[in-house]
Amino acid sequence: MKDHYLKLLINLDLVTQYKHSPANLTTATLSMKAGAHLKESHWLAFPSQFITTSILESIPSNTFVIMDTHSNEYTEIIEAYLGKQFIKAMKMASLHARNDESLETTIKGNALWCDTTHKARGGQCSLILVTCGPAMQVSHHFDSLLTLVKDNVFDFIIGFGGASTLPVDIGPTVQDFVCNATLFGIPDVWDSLCKLLTSSPDMLDHNTVVIVYGSYIEGKHVVESREISKHHPPYCALGYEFSACAKEGCRPTVLDNQVSTKNGKVRITCAKCHWKSAWVSIDKDKEYFFHVKPTTAPMLFWHHFSPSPGLNNFL
Repeated sequence: MKDHYLKLLINLDLVTQYKHSPANLTTATLSMKAGAHLKESHWLAFPSQFITTSILESIPSNTFVIMDTHSNEYTEIIEAYLGKQFIKAMKMASLHARNDESLETTIKGNALWCDTTHKARGGQCSLILVTCGPAMQVSHHFDSLLTLVKDNVFDFIIGFGGASTLPVDIGPTVQDFVCNATLFGIPDVWDSLCKLLTSSPDMLDHNTVVIVYGSYIEGKHVVESREISKHHPPYCALGYEFSACAKEGCRPTVLDNQVSTKNGKVRITCAKCHWKSAWVSIDKDKEYFFHVKPTTAPMLFWHHFSPSPGLNNFL
């Protein structure tokens, strides 16, 4: 943690939430300084035991690792500070929940309004990056995050990009996500994140959210990465800052492209050569861009991440 704001915001909220059952919550704060990983990692001895005990009691705990640092070497720092024992405990909890086949119903045998099985409510291992570094924007750093999910160190990773990733700007979103997860579980992390951003889209005025998550389809581990952003003229169209021009030889920057809107359609004009794209409707899914929730959040879009070359040339 670079400062105490995010730690206090989330810890105080969780302590209040679990005040009647404090034995169900444990937290630890590690100071990430050069060469301090051996000293700091001992603070995770009790949380490791906490996770292991939850597995033995068949109620695997959820683990949220919130990383707030200036450093770019995410994988190395994470593995050094968390330590082998803690990472092993997280993996065991995730595996226990994933293999849970229980089915809970009402007295009359009907399905419950909320999934309360261990698979939906426990065992989730997540990393939330609140960083100033290029975790999501530089390819080799992003590849290291993909590896953490592919290797089942984490079930999902959430990161941010944009002009204002300070904790004070994105802290409430992180707080709400953790709170919702502890209350209702995470049966589908993608759907949970979409619902949260739909209810509080203002954070996306100056930021984007990138999620990397794994799921099992017919026994095969599949990793997906997506970016959620906001259609916000004149700064971006369909939630994306285009930096392409159809005129041969023109190489505009993001600042050179101007976004115009009219009657539910969008068009980009290149300020360098004055090329104009065709008008494109924003009320339907496109080849590369998809609505998060078309009815309740028509201005929020997602696309696969990292963006493909075709996406940048879409308009």
